[in-house]
Amino acid sequence: MSSQSDSELSSDEILQDGWSCLKYIEVDVDGLSDTVIALNDSGCQLCAVRADTVRSLDLPVFGHVKLKGISDHLMPADVVKIRVRLTTGKRFVNITCAVVEKLNYALILGSDIVDRLNQELMDESFVANEMMNVVHDDNGDDDVDKNEVTNDKCDNDESENESMSDPRKASAEILRRDQKSDRSLINCWSLADRQRAGYYIRDGVLYRNYKYLGQNYEQLVLPVNRRQEVMRLAHEIYAGHLGAKKTKERIKLSFTWPTIA
Repeated sequence: MSSQSDSELSSDEILQDGWSCLKYIEVDVDGLSDTVIALNDSGCQLCAVRADTVRSLDLPVFGHVKLKGISDHLMPADVVKIRVRLTTGKRFVNITCAVVEKLNYALILGSDIVDRLNQELMDESFVANEMMNVVHDDNGDDDVDKNEVTNDKCDNDESENESMSDPRKASAEILRRDQKSDRSLINCWSLADRQRAGYYIRDGVLYRNYKYLGQNYEQLVLPVNRRQEVMRLAHEIYAGHLGAKKTKERIKLSFTWPTIA
């Protein structure tokens, strides 16, 4: 029987029991045109960004820290705020970072920050899909049967038949009609015609540009017959986590109407 001493083991065999794979994510930093590859570091207490990564942004410094790594050596660093999102996301998240001149990575994010970015992306996707489904699919008695369109309205011109036989086009047309016929939106249409108060019209649909915490959001202006269902869905999703006031704030990131306040 022969044995192999530790000195005879390959370095890979020695290290494999304590080896962890590094994880990276691609993010956008507000103000930078190129995607940034960030290290997802579960042991990071304060996010860190390499100085040359953000130098062009000329960020204001609002504090100073001394960073300690695996050794006892302390490294002084400025503290700034950057706005980050996953490359597939829409909204940026404010993140406090230490600026380090010599850093092995362009950006190091703590795992809880990465979780926040992922949750933000999930929220965006879920709320947008669920609420837009409500807006476009909850047509009640206005639902269009494709067979009825074909059989009963065959004298209409072809472009109208094609539009109504496509559920997405039909839903958009119904939304436009609901907005136009809603007397509570008369003033909103007037403001949009004058390009005032952030209201505007795109493809015949009424929207409003909304600025919240320095970020611009596109709000769909809801007619009265769509509001109750959106409110109900938002309260089901968020009320247990955010409370009534913040639930309404979340709704306003996607929708608005004159009395939402």
